[in-house]
Amino acid sequence: DANPVTFNGQSATRIVDTPSGGTPSYTMISDGATSWSELGGRSTSNGTTQETYFSPPIVFPKTMTIGQAININRAVTFNPATPTGNGTQTGTIVLTSRESVTAPAGTYPNACKFTINTTTTYPIGSTSNTRTIAWVAPGVGLVRGEISDTTTVMGFSITSNTTMVATAVQ
Repeated sequence: DANPVTFNGQSATRIVDTPSGGTPSYTMISDGATSWSELGGRSTSNGTTQETYFSPPIVFPKTMTIGQAININRAVTFNPATPTGNGTQTGTIVLTSRESVTAPAGTYPNACKFTINTTTTYPIGSTSNTRTIAWVAPGVGLVRGEISDTTTVMGFSITSNTTMVATAVQ
């Protein structure tokens, strides 16, 4: 969406993700000349809008080399508040390679493959360890993501695995 919006008091650009048959969600970014920053996100479910704020935002250089890493060390704040409370997130994002990737929406040569490892900790004693492999196509955006998450709450753990693929590009 090319129209800037105000997000958590800042001018932001919305990156739109619309699941099949679902309500759009947005990643909010601040776009600069040589980098862009992930400010947070906005989603709506059952008529309730949830915003997630990242402080400090992750700064992504617009040009990266294979093997280059971005460190994550940020607070995660929810509005309205969630039962888990606000969290802290640490980890890394590494540009692993450039390769061709195929999704239902097409084949994308020279996509950037990222490996993202994060640990998010919440004050209720919950910890989420997430590993994401993401393929980002130049000029298109995220076209495939493979996510593995293990969340532990009060000594009990659950693991989930999800694959997201682009089915259409607008």
